[in-house]
Amino acid sequence: MAQHSDLTGEWWGIYRYPTGGAQPVPMEVKLSEAAGELSGESREPNTFRKDLGPELRAELNGHRDGSAVQFSKRYLGFTQPGGDPVYAGTSDAARTQIRGHWHFRRMPHWGGTFSLRRKPHATATATRRIEEAVDL
Repeated sequence: MAQHSDLTGEWWGIYRYPTGGAQPVPMEVKLSEAAGELSGESREPNTFRKDLGPELRAELNGHRDGSAVQFSKRYLGFTQPGGDPVYAGTSDAARTQIRGHWHFRRMPHWGGTFSLRRKPHATATATRRIEEAVDL
């Protein structure tokens, strides 16, 4: 497995709600890291705000210190202050996986787990080509 110096790249993963019966929610994430500061975006199926369409997009901002990773996810189109989930986890030494927990700042005891895996470059390229072909 390739060793990466930072978290810049494309990722896919899931997050889970604290209740056992809910299905995990898939998400795609693009991260950029500069001097430990993280920024990026995510997209996922809309599972809780049907008034905003079939897909939710969010802006990500946070930081990495060694293997510790933390970022907040601000959903586009949401207007409720304090409703941004915070993700805190650990990356592996190769910077190909991140696992941890998420919660809401307003409700720190309510949240779930998440995991992200770096997209291999060939797979990311193939996915883009398929998406471009579908859009034609």
